[in-house]
Amino acid sequence: MKSKLRILFAEDLPSDVELAARAMKRQGIEFDSVRVEKADDFIDQLKNFNPDLIISDYSMPVFDGLQALELRQKLAPNIPFIVFTGSMNEKTAVECMKKGATDYIIKEHLDRLPFAVNEAIEQYEHRKAKKKLESELTVSEERYKALFKNNRAVILVINPKDYRIIDANDAASEFYGYSYDQLISLKISDINTLPPERIKEEMNKVLHEKKKSYTFRHKLASGEVRDVEVF
Repeated sequence: MKSKLRILFAEDLPSDVELAARAMKRQGIEFDSVRVEKADDFIDQLKNFNPDLIISDYSMPVFDGLQALELRQKLAPNIPFIVFTGSMNEKTAVECMKKGATDYIIKEHLDRLPFAVNEAIEQYEHRKAKKKLESELTVSEERYKALFKNNRAVILVINPKDYRIIDANDAASEFYGYSYDQLISLKISDINTLPPERIKEEMNKVLHEKKKSYTFRHKLASGEVRDVEVF
């Protein structure tokens, strides 16, 4: 968890915020907080306070938990949202969860609040880390594709178990005279003029790092055979 959280309370009773604050501080949760009880103020604080967590009463005189949920879904859908209310029947609780609430706590069960806060923040941080990793992987894959597909050198990716060509760049298609789909339907033995058993021997040398470069004779789609230097 972050060393100090920013918590946005949507609550009309300052005394209930104070009770919640005491329960969390007793469990070592450090935070700064802002309390609002109107929709306009809630929207402003979402933007300006940039909370890590929202704790909202379900029923308030001019603003309620479902409205807060809808605004959060629209403006900041990733922020955890805990409904903190005096009473709630099962139907209402299910409705809140369906609309995107992370958890709900009955005020009479205040001792559950610190656990719910820790759990919500942990899940939030996990989602952020996962999203960051996915973004980094996407960037890495795009960089690889650019380097691979656009490389002027002929590049084939071969499965060492069955010798199938599983990927090829544009330069390979141009050199061999096959479309991409045609190339990845071939085995290297369809291109290399050596007997299959010799290809297997040479591939094993590569796999065991005994040899890194070769001169082979490769057959093009046209039937022409060319000497190629393979690394």
